[in-house]
Amino acid sequence: MHHRKLIVLLVLLTSLCTSLMPGSFTYHRPLQSTSTVKQTQPSTNAQPKWMEAPTKDGNVATTPRTIPEKPTEDQEHPLHRTSIESHPWINVNETQPLSLQERAQQPTHKITEGACSIPAPTSEIFWVDAGANGDATSETHPAGNITYVLRNKVTSNDTIKVKPGVYNTTIGETFPLNFTRHGNITLKSTGGPANTILHGTNTHSGIDMHTGGNTINGFTLSNFADEQNEAAVYVHWFSSRNTITCNTIHNADTGIFLNGLGFRYHTIVGNTITDNTRGIYLDFSFNNTILNNTLANNRDGIVLKDSGSNIIYGNVMEQCGMSFLGVRATFTSQLISENNTVNGKPVYYYANQDMEGVSVPSDAGQVILGNVTGLTIENFNVSNGSVGIILGYSSHIIITDTSFTDNTGVGIYLRDTTNIKVTRNTLSNNDAGIHLEGSNDTTVTSNTITGNIRGIHLDASSENMITGNNVTNNSYGLSIQGRSTDNLVYRNNFRGNGENAMDLYGGNAFNTSTIGNYWDDYTGSDADGDGIGDTPYVISGSGGSKDYLPSMEPISEEWEEENGGSERLIVLIVGVGIGVTVFVIAIALYIYKKGE
Repeated sequence: MHHRKLIVLLVLLTSLCTSLMPGSFTYHRPLQSTSTVKQTQPSTNAQPKWMEAPTKDGNVATTPRTIPEKPTEDQEHPLHRTSIESHPWINVNETQPLSLQERAQQPTHKITEGACSIPAPTSEIFWVDAGANGDATSETHPAGNITYVLRNKVTSNDTIKVKPGVYNTTIGETFPLNFTRHGNITLKSTGGPANTILHGTNTHSGIDMHTGGNTINGFTLSNFADEQNEAAVYVHWFSSRNTITCNTIHNADTGIFLNGLGFRYHTIVGNTITDNTRGIYLDFSFNNTILNNTLANNRDGIVLKDSGSNIIYGNVMEQCGMSFLGVRATFTSQLISENNTVNGKPVYYYANQDMEGVSVPSDAGQVILGNVTGLTIENFNVSNGSVGIILGYSSHIIITDTSFTDNTGVGIYLRDTTNIKVTRNTLSNNDAGIHLEGSNDTTVTSNTITGNIRGIHLDASSENMITGNNVTNNSYGLSIQGRSTDNLVYRNNFRGNGENAMDLYGGNAFNTSTIGNYWDDYTGSDADGDGIGDTPYVISGSGGSKDYLPSMEPISEEWEEENGGSERLIVLIVGVGIGVTVFVIAIALYIYKKGE
């Protein structure tokens, strides 16, 4: 009996100790929701998924990747590609298609030499001089507009030479100039783009090409197509092997639009494209070459949508950059040289690589990743471009301590990514600060996000954690749409936004078991003075979401330490308590058996 009493006493003492252990920590009121919104999150003491980088043997590492020391100035950075001086490119005069790798083995000078010279004609030459009355058959009898020659004179392999002048509707031009019946036509100015101007009325495209093998050379095209999917030069489906070279294009919705279907092999070389919504736009167009163009003050310099296996080399982008949209091949199958620049700084493009924890060079003007893992992007400034960082189909990437300002598109764009950590960045005055599309298991923490149209935007993205951010003075602080669910948003400060948060889908949590977010437009009270509002904060939108534990005061970065790191520590203490209980019971059983 003595042993039995001792066992009972030990068990009671253990239970008492275990129940008291978390008692020194403050629990806020239990969640009041009866909705299906996920209100709690696994302990933050657990290893974040972004740190679970795969090891070489296929297992999951339990610690973050180590970052190798940065190379000294006399060492080549491990991410640098072939130097600009020795970089091979393409011969566009090949009559048979070459593979992307074969195209990249031929020297650059083959494409640049003579790009703006008048090509030797293979058939007839027709002449045009603005407002003239000739039949176009000779330089002394030119036609008065290009439209007449295209409709009535040219056949395949002909050349149209256009003298200096302004070509617009007042002299009988009808836009767009259509290449519809014959191919392999060369349209070439004799006086260059400064003196030979195609001037539209902002209602149509300038040139529409439905046939292949054509060349447009040496014009200024302006005031074309103020509507989407129109362009100064529009190259349509099933058209291939067209060349657009040495033109000046401005004031259009899109400068050059390659709307392809399959392997198009178009060449865009040596053009100056400014002040458009999009400079060069590829939509489902493959195996094209974009070389040595100058693009400035466009919303997007070069856009690739559902397009792969393109060569992009030596383009100068000022006040704009590159944008990627769509399928995996768009992000993973390009050849993009580092001598493309955004505001004088190189574009770094990496695809299909495990970078093993190295960092992107800090002089980046833009960073683009496709199917990349194990990379750190840190300590640089991306401003006045289109999209600061593009991550597509990548994982285990860290973006930290970087500034993204005044970009016409997104500061950080994640497309179909997993296990990304975005921390301690400044994102200001962009269209969107951070945009997740089809991306999961992302941690967005401790960022300053201010002055954007959308601070943080989630589209079809789930199981992400957004915590510890200051989201201020955006049109929309946080917007969630398109089957985005099971996201956790807590301990953020939302202040001065036109709309602090909007959830159009639902199933997202805006608080943990201890705290939610600070909302500057919360109008509830705090009767018990515990710092948590007595009524939920209602998130706008059709998702029906609420923050059930809104903070009455802005949440400082030290909140977690000041509050004992409650969520992690509670789990730790309870775990220790359970361990003690098991240990005491084991001793009790040992004593009991020994006493029998």
